[in-house]
Amino acid sequence: MSDPPVKKGGLLIQQADTGNTVPLVCHNAVDRQDCAHADTFYERWPEPSIHWAKLKCATCGRTLKFLPKPSTLARREFNGYRILKLQMCEALTPWERRFVNSVASQKRLSPRQSEVLTALVAKYLRGQ
Repeated sequence: MSDPPVKKGGLLIQQADTGNTVPLVCHNAVDRQDCAHADTFYERWPEPSIHWAKLKCATCGRTLKFLPKPSTLARREFNGYRILKLQMCEALTPWERRFVNSVASQKRLSPRQSEVLTALVAKYLRGQ
């Protein structure tokens, strides 16, 4: 079996050749390292930000993770409730049952998955 073709040059090759250690991902991966300290606090971000707050170490000040908005947590909890109610519904078709079981294990739903979930709730859980 032969090796895949190798591209000569390019940004990744240049970074490897020059020893550039800048991460190729966003969200400041350098600052988001694990911390051995136990004390933490959260720092709220201004309102137009996509992040609600970030969890920081109280001792060394490292950013540990970004915290979701309270509205996001409420929406996830409500989706979990709706998914649980749909899993108990016996009238689902085999495809709908597979769909509900597949999204039950996901933390986040895509916009299309949210649309399908809303349609299933409207179809099967009208008065609940």
